[in-house]
Amino acid sequence: TSLYACIPYSSLPNHGSTLLQEDLDKIFSWSLDNLVVFNATKIKELIVSITPVKHNIHPLRFNGSVIERVNSYKHLGLMFQDNLKWDTHVDEKTKSMRKLLNMLRPLKYHLSRRVMENAYNTYIRPIIEYVTPHLGTLPCHLLTMIESTQYEAARLVANVPMGTSYIKLLDELGWPSITERFVYLRMIVFHKLYYSNAPGHLCNKLVRNTQIHPTYNYSLRARVLQDDLSVSLPNNSTMASRNCPSGVEQL
Repeated sequence: TSLYACIPYSSLPNHGSTLLQEDLDKIFSWSLDNLVVFNATKIKELIVSITPVKHNIHPLRFNGSVIERVNSYKHLGLMFQDNLKWDTHVDEKTKSMRKLLNMLRPLKYHLSRRVMENAYNTYIRPIIEYVTPHLGTLPCHLLTMIESTQYEAARLVANVPMGTSYIKLLDELGWPSITERFVYLRMIVFHKLYYSNAPGHLCNKLVRNTQIHPTYNYSLRARVLQDDLSVSLPNNSTMASRNCPSGVEQL
């Protein structure tokens, strides 16, 4: 169970903690009435902000105990960081991939290339493809980390020595690079959103140009762009907003 409080930058720093503390007090009162015991040591607090205001926020309490404030927290398989970066998430996923690759390594002498490739595509590559492609534009060092993990998998499947060209390995195996794969997965999600094959609250996030610009019966130069792309791209004015999750921006 998770509790959230979204506070605008112009609000008082402790406004969010006050709201959350009221909810925690209600949950504690409910637990007393229903004889339910919660372990306060397992409750974590994560303040997501790119400003230093988090240091001035009062700590939360539950049953008289101060709730631990953490720098990252996993929710539904995604590691959230307090600075809106994804280093912890990518690091955890690549480590999980390498663990499975190490388990698969002794089998390369007993299994065919086809079986090894199917094992990678079925059990290992989906680890990084869960959520990660939709996190927006990842920094170069994170993409390099993921590509190097796939390079190890390609070497293992093709049974070639260290130093073999990564590009030649991908051509031989017929694999796309991780960057190309992420673009492909984002296009699938965008297709579902565009044709309303996804939940309604997600499809409604796409702003059609027809909702902004009126339809004219005569020719306009702007209509050429509108006919080619009927969805308005989000206006990102800062680097933080460019790196936020956005499926439309990446296409």
